[in-house]
Amino acid sequence: MGGGIGGLSAALGLQRAGLEVTVLERMRELREVGSGLTLWTNAMRALGKLGAADAVRARGSVVDFLENRAWRGELLSTLPFHKMKEKFGAPCVSIHRAELQATLASALAPGTLQLGAQLAGFNQDEGGVTVKLGDGREQRTDLLVGADGINSTIRAQLFGPSSPRYSGYTCWRSAARLEHPLLAPTVYVQLYGRGSTFGIFPIGSQISWYGTMMTAEGGTKGTSAEWKREALEQFKDWYEPVRAVIQATPETGFVRQDIYDRVPIDVWGKGRVTLLGDAAHATTPTLGQGGCMAIEDAVVLARNVTQGPDIPSSLLRYAEQRKGRANGIVRQARRHGVLYHASNPLLGTVRDVFLKRAPVSIAMKEVEKLMGYEA
Repeated sequence: MGGGIGGLSAALGLQRAGLEVTVLERMRELREVGSGLTLWTNAMRALGKLGAADAVRARGSVVDFLENRAWRGELLSTLPFHKMKEKFGAPCVSIHRAELQATLASALAPGTLQLGAQLAGFNQDEGGVTVKLGDGREQRTDLLVGADGINSTIRAQLFGPSSPRYSGYTCWRSAARLEHPLLAPTVYVQLYGRGSTFGIFPIGSQISWYGTMMTAEGGTKGTSAEWKREALEQFKDWYEPVRAVIQATPETGFVRQDIYDRVPIDVWGKGRVTLLGDAAHATTPTLGQGGCMAIEDAVVLARNVTQGPDIPSSLLRYAEQRKGRANGIVRQARRHGVLYHASNPLLGTVRDVFLKRAPVSIAMKEVEKLMGYEA
């Protein structure tokens, strides 16, 4: 497993279940450049079962409301996300990705995380799995969890090479330190334009943001300075806080990436090897559930491994319990991406009118379907 959100969460869950765990991470240090993410109520409930919810909340920001706005700032609707805590017992929390990684890693037993360990492949037999590293070393284990991202080496060996599918849009993202009179400390702001979206939300002492634009893939080569100029140009006429957060962001912190997902699959593993997180069900970020689902996976995986009767059947049961929800969110997120990035003026108008006139109670029922899930 890798040292991202899914791999660290899985390691924590398995350790709490009494297993000896090793996390193999190819990077020589844990680092996450740029932006944050929001752990919605479903993820915070899952983190509670991993014993990490309080630490994560202490290093992040609680999100009580989501404001949907048109690109120039017109308020379309406000969703009371604080009601998720009232109903399900856990808040929505936004946090910098690096802070989340550090929090999860610090909760692991000393020596669990091995940095600079590039996984090259594996062999398995009835008794276990032999993991091969890029430097020629081998490690023996009872089971192998592939939490190595959208371009998973383990997935490729299990099912053959395949390519992620492009969403149709690219993304700039980062974080900045600023105070702005139009930004509240517990409000997540989502803005919709023609073929573009923009999001702004608090992450502790910083403001995280992302901007998307429909475009051909492959345009992400460049420098941080160039990406900042691109973002300022793309969003120059938007709601004033949009320009402010981009301008306040240091050039060194800029990230630009094309957005991809994976076609859902129904089989996540073979024998003593399984997939988790983006390796199993990479999704576009339109529902904000990518990292959240990886944490859910970790809870369900740990529970099934401890229930036995043997590792292959436990891993099969884990995937059976998870694939319906995870694959459904992948499909739903892709559909929402089309609506959110409406480049047709008529479709964009329909979207904005719906967001403005649809009863909040209807919208919150859909929110509950996502956030009310308990792993």
